[in-house]
Amino acid sequence: MEELLWGRRLLRCEMGKELSEENHEILRLPTMELQKNQITCLRCGTKYHPDEIKISSKNHGSFYYCPACIQLGRVESRLSFYSLPEPVSACRKKIQVAWSGKLTDSQRKISDSLVETIEKKREHLVEAVTGAGKTEMLFECILSSLCKGYRIAIASPRVDVLLELYPRFKAAFPKVEMALLYGKQESPYYYTSFVLCTTHQLLRFFHAFDVLIIDEVDAFPFRNNAVLAYGVENAKKCDAALIYLTATPTKEMRQLIKKKELCQSLLPARYHRHPLVVPKEKWIWQISKKIKNGKIPYAFEKELKEQILNKKRTLIFCSSLVLMEKIFTLVQGRFPDIAVERVSADDQLRKEKVTQMRQGKIDLFFCTTILERGVTFPGIDVFILKADHRVFNEAALIQISGRVGRNAAMPAGRVIFFHSGRSNAMKKAIQHIKKMNQAADEQGLLL
Repeated sequence: MEELLWGRRLLRCEMGKELSEENHEILRLPTMELQKNQITCLRCGTKYHPDEIKISSKNHGSFYYCPACIQLGRVESRLSFYSLPEPVSACRKKIQVAWSGKLTDSQRKISDSLVETIEKKREHLVEAVTGAGKTEMLFECILSSLCKGYRIAIASPRVDVLLELYPRFKAAFPKVEMALLYGKQESPYYYTSFVLCTTHQLLRFFHAFDVLIIDEVDAFPFRNNAVLAYGVENAKKCDAALIYLTATPTKEMRQLIKKKELCQSLLPARYHRHPLVVPKEKWIWQISKKIKNGKIPYAFEKELKEQILNKKRTLIFCSSLVLMEKIFTLVQGRFPDIAVERVSADDQLRKEKVTQMRQGKIDLFFCTTILERGVTFPGIDVFILKADHRVFNEAALIQISGRVGRNAAMPAGRVIFFHSGRSNAMKKAIQHIKKMNQAADEQGLLL
């Protein structure tokens, strides 16, 4: 059972009854770094003034705790972390990829560069448009790493992204054990050489991974999150390769690329060589007010009728939970014979509903931004209700638009921005999509 602690730092309450802290091989490490005017949590790196986090108790005296990572279990200065370094493994393995597809020349070029990145143990950003086939481009570098006995983690800020990726990697590497780690999972942790997890779960690892891949690196909650960035640095080994994947890099990443401090590969075309779908805009006066007053906006209802007539399934993004619940009720009442459903981050049946949508059992699927990236529903169109709302920034609009046309058999579709006044984010998102299509065309990557 010692493998529970290999490459990890856990509190006593996380260890389980099977492990004894009296085991002399287990390392006891401090949970906090205590200085006169500053206390640092060594799990998440958050710094505090002592007075902010001090707890006084009759039984235990005074001690400190970290509120920033409390959802993983409370770190207290009077406690210890327990850890075991991973056993040194130079064991080479024979592994094969059970994927019969073929990479395009542009995909192959990026795949080769990732293999080189791992050999040279450097950082690398892959910027590829939505639906470019980023997952398939990882297969070769993962295969190479596993064959060398390396330990790999693929982390994402979004659970939905992981639930989409896990079966795809299981199908590609059927004989490789993989651990899937996220907050509400029911299965216990066990040691594997291949881990898929949320970025929050990386906070439990310590110098564990030879290769660490962060998917959707610009997504909430990872973007500009010092705690999760600290987790990445601690989870990887000192000489690890670090790979970032996204269709929408942050400004900070673009600056690092410009300064040549970060290697980059750019792929502006999808694997099926059809252009990205360019969104259309539909203006509606006072969208929120109309819906609040119990009315479905005429232009929106007209487009819904067309979708129903043409038997086109539609993913409808809403700017808020309140707006989604209201419009869902109105549409459900207006079209009682149509399969209408909704989902949000707090929905207990979220996984089941997404599966139903993927199976074609839902016609109109209302959602918040929780499904903006990482999910694939073949043959759908996308509507964005209140696209001018601040929650829909440029990256979100690009990612949401990228849900359409991902399948080679159905590479086209419709994306409609319903708005009450064109936002700067809407304008930039459409410009970006057109720019990627133009770059793909100029490079001969479109049919």
